Amino acid sequence: MGGALICAGAAARLAPSGVVAALRAFPRDRRAAWVLSAAALAWTAWMLRGANLGRFAFVRPWLWPAVPVAAVAVNRCMGELLAPRTLGGLLLLAAAPLLHAVRMHDSGWSRVPAALAYVLVLTGIALVLSPWRFRQAAARLTASPGRLRGVAGAVLAAGLALTVFGVGVLR
Repeated sequence: MGGALICAGAAARLAPSGVVAALRAFPRDRRAAWVLSAAALAWTAWMLRGANLGRFAFVRPWLWPAVPVAAVAVNRCMGELLAPRTLGGLLLLAAAPLLHAVRMHDSGWSRVPAALAYVLVLTGIALVLSPWRFRQAAARLTASPGRLRGVAGAVLAAGLALTVFGVGVLR
């Protein structure tokens, strides 16, 4: 998580015009939608393969073959603002490993990644339900070069802090 934030912050600091163009194009980018939806569906199938499905256990062998079929169906039927929706789905999925990692960590500091996981969940829900919010947030973020530089610096600092926290405190 820290590494992703470091990369995003560094990219916005080093190539702000490219980041602005990418943020503006992302909501309707079909390639990003395909890649993110395939990743989200594959991650979901992987998580379900290890879950107790009870009376639906008969579905387990069909999860992996269903991923490409579902990816095609999702991308054909839900093309409108699919990239932010699938980004939201990935944020929802990303909370699970964070919570799993800190569940058995006996420290008061374990609440920091747990809080981050719940922020990811709320952000993911917002993007899945209201994908146009991504476009609104991107417009506010890119309204001025100073704002983008400031947010990029904050994201970079947050990424460094999370990395140091993960390596130093939650070994």
